[in-house]
Amino acid sequence: MDNFGDFGNILIIMIPLILIILFNVFFKKRKAEKTEPEIAMGLLSEVAVNQQITEAFAVKSQLRKFRTGSWQRNREKMNFLDQKLKDELAKAFGMAEEFNRAIDATRKFKSSSYLEGIPVDKLKDSLARSRQGLEEWFELNKDQAMMTTGRRGCLSP
Repeated sequence: MDNFGDFGNILIIMIPLILIILFNVFFKKRKAEKTEPEIAMGLLSEVAVNQQITEAFAVKSQLRKFRTGSWQRNREKMNFLDQKLKDELAKAFGMAEEFNRAIDATRKFKSSSYLEGIPVDKLKDSLARSRQGLEEWFELNKDQAMMTTGRRGCLSP
């Protein structure tokens, strides 16, 4: 019976710790990007994922929503990018948001008619131009990007 008492004491300590860890994993809000390279990297990451989704969309193997979170968080903070790239990003993410609305309607009403006539090729082209523009920005600003990207420890300034 003494062994059960020790086990009960351990459970009393472990269960709240496990619940806290699970809560942090599932409900953790993504930190906003603060520096120009972090913003550009977030956009580039979303563009790359969205390119993969367009490939799956073309073969209709899966119906996944496009990612637009970094765009929504940072669309007002992109003054460091040239106007042509900002316009291309706005076009690409605007189409992605339209597609997401069509995907929501398709799921809600269980009808694929909402997806008919969606210009996936235009989105592919716009995503490719956006990716190329962001990669060029990184190439031109690689010194700045190397200094400011990466994780900072709790003792970093």
